[in-house]
Amino acid sequence: GMTVCTGRVYSPEEPLSVDYLKRWKKAPLQLKHGDIYKELKLRCYDYGPTFQGVAQSDLEGNHGLLKWTGDWIVFLDTMLQFTILGSPKRALYLPTRIQSIKINPIAHNSILEKTLVDLEG
Repeated sequence: GMTVCTGRVYSPEEPLSVDYLKRWKKAPLQLKHGDIYKELKLRCYDYGPTFQGVAQSDLEGNHGLLKWTGDWIVFLDTMLQFTILGSPKRALYLPTRIQSIKINPIAHNSILEKTLVDLEG
């Protein structure tokens, strides 16, 4: 096969401390899944069901709820879709490089657990 990505994985000395859940709870999420993917289709993006991971979003594309299926490729693609929603222009954007991605797996799992409790009651 062909290498499509290279890089390094390391643990930072001090993890980022941001309380994402408090920010998320304060943001009114007004766009639902169907509306989001209609908007993305207007911008020339056509995602199949597996890659339709944005569940809800605010109108500015700053805050939202993304589906976690256990697949990192789908999840990272969903994050890229979310950034498109925040763009004021209805144009086609394709990433050509990503300088860095920082994921704290412990915080990720913690947020998943707390979010599921909030959503399921």
